[in-house]
Amino acid sequence: GKWSYIKQLHSMMEGDLFSELRFERTHFIDSVGSLLTQGCPFPPCDKNNQQRLHMSRERKSNFRLILEALGLPIKSTAFREMESYLASVKQTFEDVVLRSKHPKHKQTYQSYRYHFSDFMESLRLMSDVGFDGKQFFIGQGSNDEEVDINAGMLNLALFLTYSMVMAIQDDACDEHNTQIVSGKFPVSNACGQYGLSYQDIRCTAVDKDKECPLDPNQSFSAVTRALYDRAPQPFKCAPKSQYPVTGYWDDRRIEENHQTAFSNELGRTDVEGCCWWGRGVLREVTRGRCSFGKMNYYIGKRAAEDGRPSLYPNVDFCEFPEAICASEFSNELRWVSGMFQWVMDVQPYNRNGFNYIEKIKEIATDVSHGGALDSSFFLDVDCILKTGSVKCDQAIDITETMENLVSAMFDFKLPTFSPTRTTNPSNSPTDLPTVSPSTSPSY
Repeated sequence: GKWSYIKQLHSMMEGDLFSELRFERTHFIDSVGSLLTQGCPFPPCDKNNQQRLHMSRERKSNFRLILEALGLPIKSTAFREMESYLASVKQTFEDVVLRSKHPKHKQTYQSYRYHFSDFMESLRLMSDVGFDGKQFFIGQGSNDEEVDINAGMLNLALFLTYSMVMAIQDDACDEHNTQIVSGKFPVSNACGQYGLSYQDIRCTAVDKDKECPLDPNQSFSAVTRALYDRAPQPFKCAPKSQYPVTGYWDDRRIEENHQTAFSNELGRTDVEGCCWWGRGVLREVTRGRCSFGKMNYYIGKRAAEDGRPSLYPNVDFCEFPEAICASEFSNELRWVSGMFQWVMDVQPYNRNGFNYIEKIKEIATDVSHGGALDSSFFLDVDCILKTGSVKCDQAIDITETMENLVSAMFDFKLPTFSPTRTTNPSNSPTDLPTVSPSTSPSY
């Protein structure tokens, strides 16, 4: 249909004024600029004398400055409060949250992959813009003036704790090959580890239409692997025409041995259709065809194709789930993918008298008044995140890490925690970052 200035202006004003206001993407401001300089809203207007839109980046930057100067509601009150506070503790955030540990030297270092600016942009997208009426909880109330900043801080601290344990401490994005079978690391661990088949982690009947289809022709590699000496190569997936059988990682020769088939725990001796390993800050749970399918449906290409708002309209999480770790948007997507998982699985949990958001609010209020905090809450959350149920057999207690993070960073005093078990270590750390994955796995 025809492009209408008034309709587009109303659309922008009704949504988030900063939505899509990125220098590499087309925005309402670009269309207006093109109208003024070239005579149509979609440059280049003259197909015989094609010209790029002049000073597109400068226009967007100036528009942002003007909106802020006018005090227009470009950011919610909750985000403004959280942003202001986090900016004030930026150095502490980087020193506590964004530290990785080298497995050989045992020294900590500033993460290569995780940065404060990327985190803040991701938090803004997921807490202020959101998707399908859902937002990452930072204390938003029923209206913009009702903000429970303590509850928002506690929810964020809990998310960051899991991000540290699952990925940041290892400077990781992709899941690594960590399960030893009969003394070796099977290459087919890409299909699933520790009793799981990732391609079979599918959606329930109500969300069946959202899961990714199984494509046996997909072929690409992960970009991260463990950093310790002689660690296995990054995961890969490829059709049987490329790898009729897969073997194991030979740590003596420092190469993959595919001369004979070597199976993973579930008997797989190939990597066909095995592209669904974990990725992002919550890589231990952001895996399987359902997780990536839901991301595509709500914030990826599927949403855009269906005519719904999309944070990443050109990213197909089903066709290329590795976009989380290796794409032009991966600096954000490492965070966004985890926040998406948190919004979908943890925040809405409300069963058998356990309402996560209400619990967070109650605990935050209690803590701000000097009340005690029981680590059983964290065990319950661990179960929700990993199994979808408030109770499970193998919950990991992250209370110690959570306590250290909150006491160092967040502006309310936590009391002494009840005794806890030692937090289990996360998976092995990653190698130095790779710019992009190979289009097909290397031998």
